[in-house]
Amino acid sequence: NKLEKAVRRTLSNALHSIPGEEPTREKMGWTQDGQNTMEAAIYNFSVPSVYTQYLFDTIDAQEANGHVPPIVPTNGWGRTRADGSAPLFSDPWWGSTLPYVAWKLYEYYGDRRAVEVAYEPMKRWVDYLSSTAKDHLVDWSLGDWLEIGAHPTVTDHSLPKHSPIPQTTSAGYYYATMAVVRAAELLGKPADAQKYRQLAEQIKSSFNQHFFEAQTGLYAKDSQTSQVLPLYLDMVPEDKRDLVLERLVENIHQHKDHLSTGFVGVMPMLHGLTDWGYEDLGFTVATQPDAPGFLQMIADGYSTMGESLQGDSGSRHHPFGACIGSYLFREIAGIRTDPAGPGFEKIIIRPVLGNLDWAR
Repeated sequence: NKLEKAVRRTLSNALHSIPGEEPTREKMGWTQDGQNTMEAAIYNFSVPSVYTQYLFDTIDAQEANGHVPPIVPTNGWGRTRADGSAPLFSDPWWGSTLPYVAWKLYEYYGDRRAVEVAYEPMKRWVDYLSSTAKDHLVDWSLGDWLEIGAHPTVTDHSLPKHSPIPQTTSAGYYYATMAVVRAAELLGKPADAQKYRQLAEQIKSSFNQHFFEAQTGLYAKDSQTSQVLPLYLDMVPEDKRDLVLERLVENIHQHKDHLSTGFVGVMPMLHGLTDWGYEDLGFTVATQPDAPGFLQMIADGYSTMGESLQGDSGSRHHPFGACIGSYLFREIAGIRTDPAGPGFEKIIIRPVLGNLDWAR
């Protein structure tokens, strides 16, 4: 209950016309924070107008070459370089907040207009990513930001230590491409759907060719994010899914049932474990009282969520930590959107999770 109150307090303090950063330090709209916390905000508040405006802001911030800056709105910081290459602190996941917001507005509120308005900007974003790709892989630039083991004292030290950046960024490229495929199918554009589906298959094939060890089931050594993203995005060869999932679960146990992800891998991990039949493990991971985890953020009397799962760095009032709010509703309370969408399907009655007797 304290966690839920801290989530609500953190979100309400950060939502001022845009899903912003913490109100005490950067005071900017970093897009990955907006993406990570959108579902938590939807579950806790009535926010269709906030995120509709955010979608328009993101489209307005998009450059003519298709690049989406990592801060929205931006006064120019985070724009592409003179040669068209991506700037420092940009990333395919950060820019993919554009398709993410459009789809969540549709999935939760049934707002087809969001997908319609975002359709051409989504295509321009994917086309920009394609212009930077080599062998259908993208390698810039943040990766799984603040992955466990990284310390935000110097810029490079915040970069992931275990999850290779080309893996996470190429997975973001695949996500954005499949978002266009789904939009084309929804809007009745079969030629576009076929074109971008073919591109998605090329990305998936190159991804597995370059990164996947079929014999071991590993995408990278000691990386939860490298295992969870291909599973969550359905990039794993079908006959290897069980093996890849087994390696992920083994890694979680090696970390004493704690997360080792950063900004990109955290929600696919928490939602995925439940989807794949590991509800109890997901609950254990989500409710660990010590670092790395979420409950340590509100230990010692803190009443807002923090920036770091490690608990030893960063702001103690940061929207990132509030992303756990969607887990509380979606996985513990069982309130899910309809897979056939849009809108909610039903409340899923679950067996007892961990030491929980009930939840409402």
